[in-house]
Amino acid sequence: MTNFNTGNPIGSTDARDLSDNAQNFDNAVNATGDTWTDRLGVARRTLRSAVGYTGTGTDGAIQSYTSGLVLSGYNVIILYSGEFYRPSASATLPYTTTATLPDVDSNLVSIGDANLRQDLADNASGSGAALVSMEGGPSVEEAVLDRVIRVTSIAAIEAYSAPVGYVFSLNAGGRSGNFDVIAGDFSTEIAADTFNSIYIALSDDPTSETKVAKRRYSGAPAVQWWGADDSGAIDITAELQDLLSKFSSATLSNGIFRVSELDVEGKRIVGLGRSATTIIGDGDLLINAGNGTEISSLTIKNDITRGKLVVAKIESAVARALFYNISFEKSISHIYGNDGQDLVHWLCDSCVFNDASDWSRKFSGLWAYEERHCYTWFNLYGFFVTRGANISLAGGVFEFNQSLAIHVQTASSGNVELYGLDLSNAYFESNGNVTPGPDILLENNSSIGRIKNINLTGSTFWLSTESPTVKLLGRGGHIYPIQTGGNKDLTINPVFNSDVTSSNSNVSDDLYQTDNGKFRLQGSFGGSGTVQLSGRVVPQGKSQLITITTISSGNGTSFATQQFLVSRKSNGDHLTSTIFDDSSGVGCDVTVSGSSYGVSNKGSMSTTFQPFIVIETV
Repeated sequence: MTNFNTGNPIGSTDARDLSDNAQNFDNAVNATGDTWTDRLGVARRTLRSAVGYTGTGTDGAIQSYTSGLVLSGYNVIILYSGEFYRPSASATLPYTTTATLPDVDSNLVSIGDANLRQDLADNASGSGAALVSMEGGPSVEEAVLDRVIRVTSIAAIEAYSAPVGYVFSLNAGGRSGNFDVIAGDFSTEIAADTFNSIYIALSDDPTSETKVAKRRYSGAPAVQWWGADDSGAIDITAELQDLLSKFSSATLSNGIFRVSELDVEGKRIVGLGRSATTIIGDGDLLINAGNGTEISSLTIKNDITRGKLVVAKIESAVARALFYNISFEKSISHIYGNDGQDLVHWLCDSCVFNDASDWSRKFSGLWAYEERHCYTWFNLYGFFVTRGANISLAGGVFEFNQSLAIHVQTASSGNVELYGLDLSNAYFESNGNVTPGPDILLENNSSIGRIKNINLTGSTFWLSTESPTVKLLGRGGHIYPIQTGGNKDLTINPVFNSDVTSSNSNVSDDLYQTDNGKFRLQGSFGGSGTVQLSGRVVPQGKSQLITITTISSGNGTSFATQQFLVSRKSNGDHLTSTIFDDSSGVGCDVTVSGSSYGVSNKGSMSTTFQPFIVIETV
């Protein structure tokens, strides 16, 4: 409070007001409190309060750092090495300074620009020009040291005579990237890189004997670096083949890539997904597949002229190939290896096979071949093979194919055997919708043919266009054993070549048997009238002993045991006789119809019972 307090308005020349103003100015500048009151009674902030900081000394004096100073607020400051420090946001107040110097104490933070000025003046790594960025670009240090030259074409780089240490920043669509000018003899590389994908010669060294501009990159290269079109309008076979010859692996981005007879032996091509990346073209697209080929995450299809999308290399044994997450579409065949070669350890995983005008997959020989989670639909035919071992199509889906879903057909000579065909838990629906027939045809073409160890357990046959759903056909030979159980609408019907059957020649007419000459079938749960076998033919001059054991699905207890003998007369008609039958509404009936016989569930049997059938030729 001042002495006179006249209340005179601003602008007064009264000496008393002059005295009060002098006193108020002294309070405003030097007082340690936050406010002072002017001669008109208005409270105003002191200089100390306006500045916002106070010291640790008497009346807020700012003290130089020493251990033991108490900072009671976030606006309390100390002085160290020409810089002011206050408590950091993470410090617990009041904070007492320790022997740790302020510039390294995490509880203190600088409030001035002395540190920044020092760092800007420092020539150490990460300081100086490295702290200042150019608008939309690198730091001043990078720009100065790298000597960046911005260009929009390969030709522009070739026109420069930039020294070693310079960098070209190329902005040219898919070819964009940074090229470092480096020293060395790159004459071999520049001669081989006809597309200037990685190496670019400069005007003062056109053969790159002392320096070259080399692309910066990591990971798999992109075919666009070769100037390849990704709209599908222009064939890029030459560009992609050159890439694969140098790197063996290519990543295809979003887009459509047109090729023709691209050699993929031992090569890896990866897309960004079936809906993102498409390989397209006319005729055969990917050839010489095998020996390490890997294709994944894309769509492959013909454009106008159909051909084979993937063609296996032609040699005696073609090792490993992987196809993952592929949509195989319009073509003659999706994967083709039917030129006599044997494919070893091939895998198709999570693939879709659609719109093949012939066989979707057609093979001569397969060894350790597997398909996982694959879907085959709306093709003329599904899957074909003549020989091999350990072939698994387990869990596959075959739907709406115009004719056969699966055809195993052994050759008439040479290697005529196939061991191990896993079709367990597969799903078949509405195949043969143009040419009615079975879903699966197992066929021998010679008396020495062997199709062994077929697993059909758990497979479903829905809306089949013909019964049987699995058809056995042949000119003798053997098809055995076939494992079934847990199936829906499975029927198996051995059909024999008529001239072989009637001639009683030196071949086995019973194509569906175990090694000891017995036919075994785990029947399906189908309820009353379900046909377990139909069209069975007894070999000429032979009889067949049929033993049927029917059990409950609940506890496996045998409810009925039956035995029948079916004979074949000289005119081809069949006769049946009952040896014993302890069934009572549970079990099967054996019926003859001229030249064949069949087995079906009794009319009163419920779906909780399942027959097991053994047929032995005697």
